[in-house]
Order: sequence, then structure tokens, then C-alpha cells
Amino acid sequence: MPCFTTGTSIETAEGDLPIEELRPGMLIMTRDNGLQPLRWIGIRAMGGRALLDNPHLRPVFVNKGAFGNGLPTQDTMISPNTRLPVARETGRFLGGISEQMTAIKAMINHRGIQQIDSVGICYVHIKFDGHQVIAANGFWSECFNPADHSISPFGNSQRNEIFEIFPEIAASQVRRDARKSAAKRVSHLHIRSL
Repeated sequence: MPCFTTGTSIETAEGDLPIEELRPGMLIMTRDNGLQPLRWIGIRAMGGRALLDNPHLRPVFVNKGAFGNGLPTQDTMISPNTRLPVARETGRFLGGISEQMTAIKAMINHRGIQQIDSVGICYVHIKFDGHQVIAANGFWSECFNPADHSISPFGNSQRNEIFEIFPEIAASQVRRDARKSAAKRVSHLHIRSL
């Protein structure tokens, strides 16, 4: 499930803001659809014990500049299943029709990208009316696009809130991704600056 962490800078109509300061209704810059209203924000704290019991949920640390061209603009932590747009033919981060989404976990152990142990993390999810690709710390990344199975980690109140705001999820409608998914391993990392 794509998640950012507190402190991640998100491009909005009001300028770049820390993700934890976003509120539903704010206009967020998306790659394909310009400014879009944020519909929902969810925060899930995970302590060290939860991360030890679920090592696949440990955050991925991306060093400032690891993608090239100064991106990300600051050290970044994201969840392992957060996906980034990658050009299919070259494994490069580019614009264009041939893009596919690749999970950051497929890039672990490339220069400046590693999964880390953490005593705790606060994951932040944001949702729009449709699946969107947004600017986070200067690089493009997908936002939360829930399928029913992807919301099972949330508590009952957050799950009910998601179902209330997005009844199509409760009705088990199939989600529509902003891009196709790519292969699990990516060999070259290049990213186009914004």
C-alpha cells in the first residue's frame, strides 16, 4: 500500500506543504490532472514491535538525490509498496505513454535506497476521487488507491471512514490504476526533474 511519512513535502496550490498539514478539500498538484481536491487523509502509527513482527512493512529510506537531478529534494522514507512511474523500455523515470508503476521495494539496494529498521514510523495515506500520481519531495509517486484487501490493516474507524467517503470500495468495485504495474526489479534509476 502506498504510504508517505510525516515530513514529506507535497506540492499543493498553496506551495509545498508537509503531508501532515494537508486537509480534505485542499488542492494537490497531480501529474495527469493538474490540481485535484484531496478527499481523505489517513495516518497510521506503527511501533517498533509491529515493524519487527511485520518486517515487510519497514520503511524504505531514499537518500536526497538518489534518483539523480537532485531528487528527491530531501531524505525520504516511504512504504515498500509505494510505486513510482518508470518508463517500461529503459527502466528510467520519464513522462510518456510507456510508463509503468514500479514499487520502491524493487529498487532497494540501488545507490542510496535501502529498507531500514525503525523504532517506529507514522505512515500517511492520501486519497483522491481517482488514482493520482503526485509530487512528493520533488519526485512523482502514486497516492493511495485502495482495493478492499489493501485497507484491511486500518482500524475499524478508519475503514468505516474510507467506506463512507468511497462507497465503491465497500461495494468491491475494481480500482483503476494511474499506470500499469512494471516488473519487480529495476536496473537503472534516472528521474526527470519537475
